[in-house]
Amino acid sequence: SGTALFFSQRLFVWPGQQGATLYEVARSPHPTFHTGCLLRTTPETFWADSEVPPAGGIFHYLVRALTPLAGSWGQDSAGNERVGVCSGGAAPG
Repeated sequence: SGTALFFSQRLFVWPGQQGATLYEVARSPHPTFHTGCLLRTTPETFWADSEVPPAGGIFHYLVRALTPLAGSWGQDSAGNERVGVCSGGAAPG
């Protein structure tokens, strides 16, 4: 748990989770993460994202611990557990 933030326009940072050795980060131009997704895995607690969203657009990000146990993507705006994150058109990380 904790708050993820940006330390520049492209450096996405989150607090580490005790015991986690790998994280999975999802990025999408859609807040529902249903399409246009990119998934990355990293042992770090940051992602230096070199891409820029299209003019007038934004990127949405989610992060979860991946190992030793896969964590949750959290809840959507209705309070429901997020499932199927990046399941449609996900690009491998």
